[in-house]
Amino acid sequence: MGGFAPARPADARRLLPSVTVVVEWDNARLSELRRARATLRTLHDQLLALGPILEQSRLLILFDDASVPWRLIEETLQAELADERVRLRSQAVAATGLTYYALKNHGASLADTEIVGFVDSDVVPEPDWLPKLLEPFGDPHVQVVCGNTYMTTDSVYAKAFALFWFFHLRAADGPPRPVKEFFANNVAFRRRVLEAYPYPPQPGFKGSCIDLGKTLRANGITVWQQPGARVQHPPPNGPWHFVCRALCEGHDNAVRQAAQGVASQRSLKSVYWRFRGSLADSVHRIRGNREQVALSRAGVPFAIGIAALYYVLVLAGECVSVRYPGAIRRYFAI
Repeated sequence: MGGFAPARPADARRLLPSVTVVVEWDNARLSELRRARATLRTLHDQLLALGPILEQSRLLILFDDASVPWRLIEETLQAELADERVRLRSQAVAATGLTYYALKNHGASLADTEIVGFVDSDVVPEPDWLPKLLEPFGDPHVQVVCGNTYMTTDSVYAKAFALFWFFHLRAADGPPRPVKEFFANNVAFRRRVLEAYPYPPQPGFKGSCIDLGKTLRANGITVWQQPGARVQHPPPNGPWHFVCRALCEGHDNAVRQAAQGVASQRSLKSVYWRFRGSLADSVHRIRGNREQVALSRAGVPFAIGIAALYYVLVLAGECVSVRYPGAIRRYFAI
């Protein structure tokens, strides 16, 4: 791959390519509806600001009408996009039975623009998220660009997740850089790349983006991270979502180890040592990075307690999935 040569600031907006922004409405079932509405409002403003490429760009909202009422989607679009829906080329698309990654693939198949961008219904983009995510595509060698997904920090609960969970902390501005992995809630592709390499099916709840990242690297396609293309992600929404999210992470751990085919890694002893490692890493990150999220010293024990409870549930999810492979998906699916 060639080196990255960003557009000059004065030319950046003029050089932005047309884009189809795909929003899945799967996560909105678990998060607060107000966040999904805030996402649409932000996308509305940013798409309108694209200027010359607005008429070629699109906004697609993909949802499973078996679990999300069409009326709710239509009312939300009417409230947040008002009379701009024609100018935005916005469209709600029902996709019965499809979930997270399958919704993204279906949205990409409907795109007719050079670039396909993905943002989730439970994250809120920062004001310049879209132009910053598109800017690196001014270099014709750039095929995939991801942004920085970080957690909200408006409570001790949220700060704990910001420190121990898998998302990175809020990044400072800087030039694009190559990375090995990306999150599916904040990424854009040239459409031809997605046509060749869609999100692969997998038996877990999450992780298809990890597999896709490996496939892209194996085929010589670099993923570039644009630090300034930031979106804000919430922690699990309430006790039930907290429990289900942790159990499903444990389920995915078990599925991943089974796929690797190493029997020793699927033993309860190995499950326990993974739990120990995750908890130790969480304690280290909470203590070492607390000042970056303004967590007080008094808040550290609470944050560690939240992390400990979460990983106890992950441990339980993995143990149950080793013994009863279908139980978590049947009773606690996210």
